Amino acid sequence: MNKNNPLISIIVPVYKAENYLHRCVDSLLAQTFQDYEVLLIDDGSPDRSDAICDEYAQKDRRVRVFHKENGGVSSARNYGIEQASGDWITFVDSDDWVSYDYLEAFGNKLFHGENTLYLQGMQMFTVHKAMSPLFSYNDSFYSIEDNVENFVSEKILANGFPSAKLFNIGVLNANEIRFNEDISINEDHLFVLTYYNYVKNICTIDNLSYYYYYDFTVPSLTKTLHSHTEYLNVSALISDAYHKICIKYGFTSHQESVLKFMFGPDQSVKALISCVSSNESISSFCLCEEYLINNFGLRLDDYNKIYRPYLRILSLKTKPKVKYDIFKIILFLSYIIKKVKYVIKLLVWHNQIKHNKL
Repeated sequence: MNKNNPLISIIVPVYKAENYLHRCVDSLLAQTFQDYEVLLIDDGSPDRSDAICDEYAQKDRRVRVFHKENGGVSSARNYGIEQASGDWITFVDSDDWVSYDYLEAFGNKLFHGENTLYLQGMQMFTVHKAMSPLFSYNDSFYSIEDNVENFVSEKILANGFPSAKLFNIGVLNANEIRFNEDISINEDHLFVLTYYNYVKNICTIDNLSYYYYYDFTVPSLTKTLHSHTEYLNVSALISDAYHKICIKYGFTSHQESVLKFMFGPDQSVKALISCVSSNESISSFCLCEEYLINNFGLRLDDYNKIYRPYLRILSLKTKPKVKYDIFKIILFLSYIIKKVKYVIKLLVWHNQIKHNKL
């Protein structure tokens, strides 16, 4: 490896990762592909993560460590982009890991050039077992403009993870593509969507080499409730980004509708839910309702099935206070159901552990 100019830079944001970091970094240092560097971006982690990062830098010349004040995952990833020496960038989260051939699978395809986004499959792991793949692909290469139907039918746009992808540093810098540090939801998907506007080709790789870890037993990893204003802001940003792609590649109305609910409507409904969950005012609720209806309408087919009960409530000819109260009831019932499912999961998990020990 040429340390001053490796081909690939792996950016790993690190925060409260002491329980997972060894597994992640060890998998990165076990790559069969050799021309790469690992950038560990310690985002002001309060645990031992910073010390673990430094230990790896001392042991392996491929590892570079940067310590910064806490600014969030987008800030850490952006910092990594600025410090990267490679021609290509890939992102790995500190609680995830990869197989030994992760980089090699990318390296074997790089002859397609810098105007290509490269994607591999991802597999989900919980605390006790592997799940079905989040995304999987066949080996293929095509021009987006000449194969819009393929681009849509493979639901490439639904994969908003920056992980298991390879981005060209020249494209990122020339077009000032960075993660939006002002938002903390869908910032990764927004980054990926923006990138599609500046590449011409897609290269999918038949390789499930990225392992996404989800620990349902750790409360701190559960979803955070964001404010309705942030949801509305994200709705506008991500809807605009998706609309630009639809125009750029000439999507038909049918093609545009395939994933439309993910880019704007989804976040708008969550804004309404956030209003009610946070006991915000009826006027805030009405503001979100107005935004949703004016920008996306209430056609049920444009939304995920789980949101349709909420849309039916909004379509009622009744006072906002009544809608607000019905929302509350549904959210309370949903909360109870989720808690029951969570307890069942824990019981099953503990039973499996006990069974394995016997």
